[in-house]
Amino acid sequence: MENLGRRHLSRSGLNEYLKANVPAVLGIGDTPVAHLVIDPPAGTIAVRFRQIQSSLPDVSAYRHFEASHVARDGATWCELKVVAESDLLEAYPVLCAVVDRVQLDGLSFHDAVVDALDTYRHLFAGLGRMSEAEEIGLVGETLTVMHLIRRIGAVHAIAAWRGPTAEEHDFGLAGFDLEVKTTTAERPRHWIGDLRQLVPSETRSLWLLSIQVTTGGLGTETLPSMIDRLRTLVTGEPTSRLESLLHDAGWREQQRALYRRSFRLRNRPAAYEVNSSFPAITDATLSAAGLQTKLFPQVRYMIDLSDRPADDPPTELLGFAMELNSE
Repeated sequence: MENLGRRHLSRSGLNEYLKANVPAVLGIGDTPVAHLVIDPPAGTIAVRFRQIQSSLPDVSAYRHFEASHVARDGATWCELKVVAESDLLEAYPVLCAVVDRVQLDGLSFHDAVVDALDTYRHLFAGLGRMSEAEEIGLVGETLTVMHLIRRIGAVHAIAAWRGPTAEEHDFGLAGFDLEVKTTTAERPRHWIGDLRQLVPSETRSLWLLSIQVTTGGLGTETLPSMIDRLRTLVTGEPTSRLESLLHDAGWREQQRALYRRSFRLRNRPAAYEVNSSFPAITDATLSAAGLQTKLFPQVRYMIDLSDRPADDPPTELLGFAMELNSE
């Protein structure tokens, strides 16, 4: 099989080796000695350097990457391995970049791996990373679930979480529904996605929980660490539903390294009953203004709750912890 690149096997060439399902070791460049190690039966590819004097980078946040020292041919090698069958071709440019940084730029194995992973972060983002708004939204819902676990227990809290794919509101609790809105803005301003989002059902009241978070500073926590902590609070049968809800929200465990921002609550979340005086645009308000709702097939608007006093919330929403890691 032909090595089509001047330094690296082409993507199509790598694909040929993978399809052949036969392990192979190919030399790359000159100094230090480097090998591309292709192992289709094991579902891995790796780059390996005959370079002893280098510490190993911490790649534990990347589910599909492993860094190690390996003994081969009477020598110790530094190795970066990709262990994900479905993502081998997508991750291959990262391995090539590591080789170039070591051989052409003179970086140590440690620094080359760190720099390449940081440079190619957009590659992982292209594989389905949540948007910033989705990340912040999941932060708010995760905090809400953990609060509800403290109030009503894990079984009821997980059962109440309806998730992002449901047409209903975010949570369905005893006697009321709940919409959770989270923002990083200094004022409690929240986007409402359509005319039905703030419409109570005929038999249940609707509440909006306004959560304001800020980034950085003391007492902060990343989305991955929040999710890890949430998982420790849920055991038994609800765990399967929890994982399904996280997946529906866009969470992918293999992409956890993409979510580095840390958050803390700006203030205590505020609850508002969505009643006739609440600032909502609905089919009913458009009709009352003499407007035909069919002329507005898509409506998205922002509400500002800065000057609206919070209401006395249902008992399930009382005592929202200000410390993110408070149990």
